[in-house]
Amino acid sequence: MKNALRMILAGAAVLALTTACGGAKDVDESHTGALTDDDAVWESDGSRYDDYHVRITRGQRVQVAMNSDEFDTYLMVAQPDGSEAAQNDDCPEPPGTLNSCVDFVAPTSGRYRVIANAYDASGRGAYTLTIRASKP
Repeated sequence: MKNALRMILAGAAVLALTTACGGAKDVDESHTGALTDDDAVWESDGSRYDDYHVRITRGQRVQVAMNSDEFDTYLMVAQPDGSEAAQNDDCPEPPGTLNSCVDFVAPTSGRYRVIANAYDASGRGAYTLTIRASKP
């Protein structure tokens, strides 16, 4: 009886600790946006961009896609320390697309920055952005 009670209490403690620490949570976000003259300007090339932030856990598979029928997209993802996690101009599929996508395993936990960008300074228009992170 005491062993069974100890096992129940130990299990409850593990559950409480996992809940309190947040554990790895799947991310499945969709955003609709537009790059306009009012958006921030990327200093090196004059392109417009929007920022998104998402909490990701080390080891999660991260997939981000940016699609637009109005301009050539460019996608960047920065790790919590600001270093590059991934970037892409044109997805490999379908051939000739101007949409952007990245797919990587998160090397560290924390708040990642997703930068929805235009390929060049002329890029303006509507876009959709999807961000997914899940256990590999």
